[in-house]
Amino acid sequence: MKNRKILLVDDEASVRRFLRDVFTSEGFTVFEAANGDEALKRLRSSPVDVTVMDLRMPGRDGMETLREVVKLDPNSKVVIMTGYATVKTAVESMKQGAFDYIVKPFENDELVDIVKTAISQGKKSHLTASGSNPQENAYPGIIGRSRQMEEIFKIIKKVALPNTTVLITGESGTGKSLIAHEIHKLSPRKQFPFITINCAVLPETLMESELFGHEKGAFTGAVSSKTGKFELANRGTVFLDEIGTLSPQTQAKLLRIIQDKKFERVGGERFLEIDVRIIAATNENLEDAVAKGKFREDLYYRLNVFSITMPPLRERAEDIPELINFFVDRFNNKLGRSIKGVSPRVMELLTSYSWPGNIRELENLIERAMILTDSSEITIDCFPAHIRSLENEKVSEVKLDNFLGKMERDIIVEALEKTDGHRAKAAALLGVSRRVLQYKLKKYGMIDGQ
Repeated sequence: MKNRKILLVDDEASVRRFLRDVFTSEGFTVFEAANGDEALKRLRSSPVDVTVMDLRMPGRDGMETLREVVKLDPNSKVVIMTGYATVKTAVESMKQGAFDYIVKPFENDELVDIVKTAISQGKKSHLTASGSNPQENAYPGIIGRSRQMEEIFKIIKKVALPNTTVLITGESGTGKSLIAHEIHKLSPRKQFPFITINCAVLPETLMESELFGHEKGAFTGAVSSKTGKFELANRGTVFLDEIGTLSPQTQAKLLRIIQDKKFERVGGERFLEIDVRIIAATNENLEDAVAKGKFREDLYYRLNVFSITMPPLRERAEDIPELINFFVDRFNNKLGRSIKGVSPRVMELLTSYSWPGNIRELENLIERAMILTDSSEITIDCFPAHIRSLENEKVSEVKLDNFLGKMERDIIVEALEKTDGHRAKAAALLGVSRRVLQYKLKKYGMIDGQ
């Protein structure tokens, strides 16, 4: 993680100085704000990776500032600090868009780990919504006119209402987390929290504490009790991203939650009942993981009650132009630019690219290009070498097509000469139908097209 930027928001200068030293020693570039207004001014002028903010501040408090930060950028990662923690305030901050919260007093390493996890999760993947006016769509967070996405829309509608556990599969960057969020927003649980847990980025030592919470003194550094993500999500939805990376021990506890609707905090002595819907996602083949003994078979079947497979971007190329326009508009707002879009040639090249990183790769490339361009239109020069090389590949393809076309025309001419211009005989000699030969003659301008 290089060039990591963090904004510390606290009305106490001594707290800011202390945290500044902590994060500077970890290699962060640190900005400070003494209140909510200063924080918003800073974020408008210079976005950061994570904002760490106190909940109780004079004037615009942390909760109000949080709402404004999320309006400014829905993908913002905000960690709330509070010495007045209750499940109610924690849930409210999560509902308002906070990434996580931490209770004062806390261990420095605990806060640093939360911030690093927020950065590792990165930006949410984006899809685009069908129709030209997003406000008219049934799924305003999703755009896509391809046949594959139309099928996804139908599935979302069907699976949103029941309390069924859903497993979303697909390559990285295809938008699995966005689909999970849309299911939640259309479900009866939409008024309650939607909590995302990226199982791949949480250290194993913190996993159970993050999921299930811990009691004070449960382990070294547990200076206070912590409410886990499942408890915070009560009556809402828990989205377990990259679930294939869970350890066997955590898999067993997750199975108990699904089956019995109860769990224990780390270091706890009593079971807590919970009502959550679980949506899981993975880019791994869980059936193979089950066969290799890496994933519990009983948990797999509990999760795979209803499955959704997200198509890779290369299989829905017709959605690429709309995705590009969506990201251009988005980054115009974020960067304060007025770029019209990509050139026709760039659009053609990007539509034919295989996109191994899927929508996430497209989003990152468009943002990069918009930062580099000095004109109102993005050209191929604004893209990295592997994208620029597509231009040469296209030129080579054209040259090959021209070469093969000339060969085909010469063969047709030779066949007509051998048959004294008799098309039926020439077609038989070439091993094609007369209709195909007629098409080729028109293609190469050898007849007038009548």
